[in-house]
Amino acid sequence: MISVIIETKNHAEDLARTLASLVPAAVEGVVRDVTVRDHGSSDQTRQVCDDAGVRLIEVGDIGHAIKQVRCDWILLLAPGARMLDGWIEPAARHINKMTSPARFT
Repeated sequence: MISVIIETKNHAEDLARTLASLVPAAVEGVVRDVTVRDHGSSDQTRQVCDDAGVRLIEVGDIGHAIKQVRCDWILLLAPGARMLDGWIEPAARHINKMTSPARFT
């Protein structure tokens, strides 16, 4: 349903917190995939991405990362961003509403 893209450089700890906050949405099927666009980190960013099973892109710009996603809905996050409790259901309802065919009565 949603592809998440996170741009980062040397924010491994913040990235890990952001990825952890997305786990419930991935379990519910709302987040389909996560792509991290790294700008040459020298910290543990690569390891965090490997451990989390997310795609790491180290070339191109944000446009390149957007072209790689598999969903019509894209959520751009900064490393360290954390999703608020309760966001999953309203997001899923909105997406379903916007992608369902119009019903005429």
